[in-house]
Amino acid sequence: MKLNLLTVTSLLCGLLLLGSCAKDEPQGNTKKEQSVAGGPLVSIDLDMDVAVAEFNESEAKAQEGRAFTTPQTPVTVKEGAKEELDDNLEPIAGKQQKILSLLREKFIENNPTIDVVMHFECGTKMANVVTKMSYDESIKRYKHGLGDNNRNINVPQEILTEMGKGQNAKVTIYTGGSSYDEANERFTVDPVMKEVNLSSLASTPVNIPVLYVSTGTELKVENNKLVSASTELNKLKPQGSLLLVTFRNNMDQNVTFDGITAVSNNYFGPNDQSKKSFLKVKGQHNPATELTTEAPSYTSPYNTAVDGGKAYTYFYKGFTGTTGATVTSASYTVAKGGAIADKAIIFWGIKGDATKVASPSANALGDNGYLLNPATGLIHVYAKNAKQGGANIDYPNYNVAPIGGAYFYPESGKAYTLNCEFYTQPRQALGYLDKGYLYKDNTWKHYEFGSSTNNPNQFNGEVIRQVPLVNSAEVNEVLKKNVTTTKGAMRVMDQAWLNLTSLLYPLEFKTDMSSRRFKDITLGKGAKGYDLRAHIYSELLPYKATNDDTSEFTNESFIAADYVQKDQEISTDNDKYVRGYRHLYIAPRKGSASARPGAHPRSKYQVIVRYLSRAEQGKGDNANNVYVGPIVIESVYLGKYFFGNMMTTPIYLSGNAASPFVYGQESAVYSTAGLVSRVLLNANVMSSLTKDDILKPYSVMKDKAENRGIQLLHWGVVDQQWEKAVIELGNQPAKVVKYAEDTFNNVVSQQTSIQNRFYGYNGIDGGLLTIWRNPAVQNNDITGVFYSNNYQPLRAYSTKYQGDKGY
Repeated sequence: MKLNLLTVTSLLCGLLLLGSCAKDEPQGNTKKEQSVAGGPLVSIDLDMDVAVAEFNESEAKAQEGRAFTTPQTPVTVKEGAKEELDDNLEPIAGKQQKILSLLREKFIENNPTIDVVMHFECGTKMANVVTKMSYDESIKRYKHGLGDNNRNINVPQEILTEMGKGQNAKVTIYTGGSSYDEANERFTVDPVMKEVNLSSLASTPVNIPVLYVSTGTELKVENNKLVSASTELNKLKPQGSLLLVTFRNNMDQNVTFDGITAVSNNYFGPNDQSKKSFLKVKGQHNPATELTTEAPSYTSPYNTAVDGGKAYTYFYKGFTGTTGATVTSASYTVAKGGAIADKAIIFWGIKGDATKVASPSANALGDNGYLLNPATGLIHVYAKNAKQGGANIDYPNYNVAPIGGAYFYPESGKAYTLNCEFYTQPRQALGYLDKGYLYKDNTWKHYEFGSSTNNPNQFNGEVIRQVPLVNSAEVNEVLKKNVTTTKGAMRVMDQAWLNLTSLLYPLEFKTDMSSRRFKDITLGKGAKGYDLRAHIYSELLPYKATNDDTSEFTNESFIAADYVQKDQEISTDNDKYVRGYRHLYIAPRKGSASARPGAHPRSKYQVIVRYLSRAEQGKGDNANNVYVGPIVIESVYLGKYFFGNMMTTPIYLSGNAASPFVYGQESAVYSTAGLVSRVLLNANVMSSLTKDDILKPYSVMKDKAENRGIQLLHWGVVDQQWEKAVIELGNQPAKVVKYAEDTFNNVVSQQTSIQNRFYGYNGIDGGLLTIWRNPAVQNNDITGVFYSNNYQPLRAYSTKYQGDKGY
């Protein structure tokens, strides 16, 4: 179920016994018929051997070649010592990780002789010499040459001349890859994307062209031979890393898909365009040894990374099937039940320039720290054309939600396993929010409004904002769970629901540099991006563990990251609107609750939410103020395996590397299957109410709902705050009036005014509306504000799913 990355030891642990040099200039047979940059070649005996060791853990390597015969490394699969993890990050008993492993004996059997390139450096001179090594059964290692009588190597004269001056020569050995281009002094690796069957891989290993480089050793001349100047054993070390991708299906039906697309900013090489990777060896043509790739990459114009990790690569691997003599693409079915599928894919790639994920302590929320550095190495795997029963799967939308993902910092010489999973999506909580407003007119009814668009301008007319209001006593009926309609059992929004709808902590659409919540994020903004402000915090959110229509919601601790564009244009023009974004995922299950690290290991419930609104100019005494108009809320399920930052990580795929999306900066992504939407309205508000009007039915009082609602406010219940306290008084007008006079009216400072707060937007800058009486002002009485706001719109939620789109 988990995407686990299992590291292992070096793939081919070759032990090189390279002799050391002597101070005498070596003598040998000059090959005058050969002309090289370093002068004539001299043939000299080289006493050297190399051992092949087995893996300690999962690994895999391989090599192929043409004229230059590179060793073929047979790779198999075995069960690792570690178990897979469940959604709570606990080991699953009996479900071992599948890991890659090298068959040492098979390697030797397949490669009795290997070609290598020896890179010599002595003083300012260098040369690359192609030679051979063969396996010697008596010492259980590869030895230079093809036998005791054929160990000579042709070394340029100038290297030997330098060694004769008392210098040792440093020698590095290279081998592997798909081929070696001697003219350009570089190894070539063809793209490695191997489709394998786990059931047969153990007995039928696959060969993979992995490159190897030794750590280097010094040679000296001794008795006209090149021998090691050190007693240390030198190892051939693999370059790049292997990645095994497995599949598991925990949905309630079989899943068929055509292949996978992997997306990473730190794993390059695999590609479906036949682009090669190269190991350029330092020499006449290359100023330094360098591992590179021609695999295509894409740098988003919105990318904000400044420490590396900007470029992303997208590579697709489809399954193959045979029809007659023609190999065609084919679908593969993963059976339900949770067992690892037989089909898997092996990749070889090289690390990019991204960084390791910071430690949990470094990612603590603290003073609004980053959720994740955008330069952090990542990988996501998406299923291509996933279906059940021939129909597309909308929940999750696997075009958006990856089936596997991880923070990824691949080290050379190690093999990793990424366990991908098809899984049942928890319904998005927003889909349980009533599509209309609940109100009482003798019986409980729903005020519904509809639209075919998500444009906030469609929800601000004089008619649509005449939402029937509800008084606190009526809300009490819902709070006591006594109200059930055709839409199910109705509930009052509590702290978790108010947070989901942004009514608890309003978004800062207009930059407020004095904000106690939003702060600048000091990142580069990319070629087309913009500066951001963010509020990153831990908060309760509604969560249902099962997809049913009867059970109650629980409030789970989530990490919330709110993002807004700094200094975005604020215009009251009807054609303009503002945006804010929120990234929500269940708080990490490991570590202390107080730490609340931002970097998450996995979240079974993870969504990104976009909030669209428009700026409203105030009227009358508020003519100089700008308020928030109707808010359109759109929620997209990201799935368990998204790792990264919604503002910087391109994750939506449209089939090619040229068109990735960044959720927070391209709106087209929101036209996706499985999107859930709701709209919050600016309802009209009561005016000129007195204590004699308290708790009268709205049908009697509606003519007083004449003030144009400029502050988007809704009923809610939070402990220690006035709305819950008054609602719980029920239908007792005298007690409600007394609360207004004795409690509400006696909050006399801004410091304590939070208990008299309202749930919604006080202005376009995200401020909270709190009411307090100023004792310094004569006859400053705020009970009138209380009486008027004892009638508010009630946006309830249900235990029954209400559907995706609702306006």
